[in-house]
Amino acid sequence: MCESLSSKVLGMKWDVDNDSFHITVDIKPNEAVARKDMLSVIASMYDPLGLVSPCVVVGKMLFQDATRLKLGWRETIPSYICEKWKKWAQDMCYHFQEFSFPRCIKPSTFDDAELELHTFCDASEKAYGCCSYMKCVTFDQKVITTLVMSKGRISPMHQVTIPRLELQAAVIGAQVHSMLLTELDVPIIRSYLYSDSQIVLAYIKNSERRFKVYVENRVSVIRKLTHPDQWRFVPGTENPADYISRGMKPQDLMSSAWKEGPQFLKECHTV
Repeated sequence: MCESLSSKVLGMKWDVDNDSFHITVDIKPNEAVARKDMLSVIASMYDPLGLVSPCVVVGKMLFQDATRLKLGWRETIPSYICEKWKKWAQDMCYHFQEFSFPRCIKPSTFDDAELELHTFCDASEKAYGCCSYMKCVTFDQKVITTLVMSKGRISPMHQVTIPRLELQAAVIGAQVHSMLLTELDVPIIRSYLYSDSQIVLAYIKNSERRFKVYVENRVSVIRKLTHPDQWRFVPGTENPADYISRGMKPQDLMSSAWKEGPQFLKECHTV
């Protein structure tokens, strides 16, 4: 990339010529790796929009595996974790040079398009999170979808049931969804949220039954930020938030549906 055609926006590399964001990673390989080195690398990855969160979350999972062993900050991690860590770091440095994400979520050729916001949520025993996509539909039925933002979190070290993690993912999804509706300076005519957990959807849409405190507190947050009618079921195989909950190799990220969302989202009428 020509240096004169690149700049920085909020700490992210911006290719002015192609009008796209690039995520840069600079990881120095170390023979001996301790927890402090792992945390330093993870903290140095600046990705405020979560554009590559499915890859970053893998490093966080490895750090949590090392933390479970109750090692000291400067104590060398076991070889089986160290090998996975070095392979992940190597892949991040090599493949991230190829990553680019469009800055503009509404191209100039879509000036007359109607905008929809679609947010997906998912959780596993290792991680949970959400991702949001902007869908532009023109009057002549042309469709383009773009990743706007995602957020991923590692599951707690103490055991939590999958339905509760799915519910926590829905809370994050509702918060991100509400924030984007407020902050994006574009008219969004429709917005929907998706989960592949029927239990969570039943929680959200049930207004008669009293739940336990944990569930009740989170359901009340979701209902405050969204309407139950906005929530939809999505099969796990078509849920892009699954990439966050399970993690993804950098070399597989750009060949997946991560940047543009699932295929059904690209249809003119999805709901």
